[in-house]
Amino acid sequence: MSSQPQLAQTAMRAMGVVIHDGSAETRGRLSCSGERHSLFTGVRLIQRATRQPALIAFSTGTERRKGRREEDVMIRTIVMLVAIAALVGCGGASTPAAIPTGGGRIAFVSYRAPKSEIYTMNADGSDLTRLTVSDAVVGSPSWSPDGERITFERNLSDQEIYVMSADGSGLTNLTNDPAQDRDPSWSPDGKHIAFASDRGGNHDVYLMKVDGSGLTRLTDSTADERAPSWSPDGKRVAFESDQGTESEIYVMDANGKEPTNLTNDSAQDRDPSWSPDGKQIAFASNRGGNYDIYLMNVDGSGLTRLTDSSADESAPAWSPDGERIVFETDLGGNHELLLMSSDGSEGNGLTTNPDYDGQPAWWP
Repeated sequence: MSSQPQLAQTAMRAMGVVIHDGSAETRGRLSCSGERHSLFTGVRLIQRATRQPALIAFSTGTERRKGRREEDVMIRTIVMLVAIAALVGCGGASTPAAIPTGGGRIAFVSYRAPKSEIYTMNADGSDLTRLTVSDAVVGSPSWSPDGERITFERNLSDQEIYVMSADGSGLTNLTNDPAQDRDPSWSPDGKHIAFASDRGGNHDVYLMKVDGSGLTRLTDSTADERAPSWSPDGKRVAFESDQGTESEIYVMDANGKEPTNLTNDSAQDRDPSWSPDGKQIAFASNRGGNYDIYLMNVDGSGLTRLTDSSADESAPAWSPDGERIVFETDLGGNHELLLMSSDGSEGNGLTTNPDYDGQPAWWP
């Protein structure tokens, strides 16, 4: 009887998918003529079957194959049932195009410890390093601009903002307040940390110096405002707010003035992430039914949908060169990290762990 990897590879060949030998850039690349969203649906299941990260090269054309043998059709049917039609529309294989990672380190949250901890890894998924070891629940890592430190939220009796060295040493509590403090974001000049706190009754965006002093409240409304993200020049901050009936993406000056609604949609819009060139904001939205990654100009125009699958995708984070976006997905029922080009045209998996991996942050 065929092993699981052999069956998966046979089935993928029948569906027009070719697995290529590894290279210095990636391991186990895949290519397929078909639509982008159906490929994203199948990434997690292909990785699980082949036990290796998968690079998906997308193309816009489709080719219909005729005269498949009976066993090919049977294998295709089995895989479609297991993968929930993961690779619908795939035709003949095309030449794969590797997606360069661009280097740098990615910090993220994982439950593989099995409790939630902060980890870092290279942008290609190698050199996994665990930074925190505690009984607390941790989340939302954010790098200092020089890469020497990481700020994050940590919850023992209450949720606080902490900072540590990039090797996990020097853990320091910055907020020390009975309120819930969350979503820290380091300013581009390295002097301040924006974060969300409900110390005023509901969540608002606050600003403090990196030693925890100089607390300033930036937003003050009856809504919940969270997930601040700095513009690269440090002059503006994007954030999510539920001032209406749904969560929207807003942008304001770094002093809290001139808040502007960018999305104004009946869906839930969240997790804004400013591009390194300052021209675009990536965010997650369920306006298509489930959460996908979208892109818009900083004035709210030019909306583009980057992912389109049956999974929920969230927490986008840009590569330093702006060419790639790493994000969290629950493809296959488990949260993993995927990497894609910033136009959504190609992508590959970074983690294949049975426990939760998410909330990525990228440093050069």
